[in-house]
Amino acid sequence: MWIWHKQWSDHFGDEVKDEHIRFKREFLLPVLLRDNVIDGLPALYRSAANRLVTNGDARGMLALYELITTSALNTAQFSEILTQYEREAAMEGCAFTVLGPQYDEAMGR
Repeated sequence: MWIWHKQWSDHFGDEVKDEHIRFKREFLLPVLLRDNVIDGLPALYRSAANRLVTNGDARGMLALYELITTSALNTAQFSEILTQYEREAAMEGCAFTVLGPQYDEAMGR
C-alpha cells in the first residue's frame, strides 16, 4: 500500500503523507462506516463533518483520518479497498507495481 502511495504521489506531484490521508478519506473510511467496523466511528464522523461544515474547521476530520487504520479491516475489506485504489490509479494513468503471485493470492485471484 505504501509503495502505491509513493507511486501515486510521484505521478501527481503530491506528498506521500497527503496521499495517505486521501486514501483513508476516499477508500478506508467508507468501508469502516459501511460495515460498522469501529464502535462509535459513525458518531465521530458525523461530529467531525458537522464541525467542518458549520465552522469550516478541518482539524476534526484530519484527527479522524489519523485515528483510522487499515489494521481494523479484515482481508476481504482490505482487498476491496486496494482493488478500488488500483482501479482509480489505472483510470488516472498511474500504473501501480504489482508483485506477482503473492499479490494475486493476497487479493484472492
